[in-house]
Amino acid sequence: MYSAAAASVTTTRNDPAYDNLIKGGKMNAGDDQYWGKYDANASKIIWTLANNTYTATTINRPVTASVNGGIYQAVQVVANKTYRYTMNGSYGVTQDAWFQILFGQAVPADGKDYSDNQKISFINWGTWTPFNGTKTVDMTFGASGTIYVVIKAGCNASNGHFSTQGLSVWNVDFRRIQE
Repeated sequence: MYSAAAASVTTTRNDPAYDNLIKGGKMNAGDDQYWGKYDANASKIIWTLANNTYTATTINRPVTASVNGGIYQAVQVVANKTYRYTMNGSYGVTQDAWFQILFGQAVPADGKDYSDNQKISFINWGTWTPFNGTKTVDMTFGASGTIYVVIKAGCNASNGHFSTQGLSVWNVDFRRIQE
């Protein structure tokens, strides 16, 4: 017969394979340095980091020319492993607008619409109701490598607009949940 005293193990770090892959996802001051920006057309979305949120707004309301663009970050994924994406978002009543999360292999670029692998749509087209909450999606990827997590927003002219307070994101978390 064998017996042993209980042992306590303390770790100083989580397993890196399961850490949040998004840098600056809490949207603290200075976290905008981790996010790239792109605009699909000449009218630009204004992204402002304040009070632990990253907020998209437009110069005109309603917009005089359509806006379409977003923020993004490159992350490394492992094939056939399950990942969970969770993000908080909020906005008031929008019109002719979209607010989407995509996970693509293409690098977002100015002058080009981004439509690679949409997984979450915060705004349901034609149902312009406010939202303040969390959305989550689980997914796997067929190949290991770089993917781009893209938070995309936009609206059509001439009646389109974001809500007065804009479209806000915070607590962006993307991590592997399966070995």
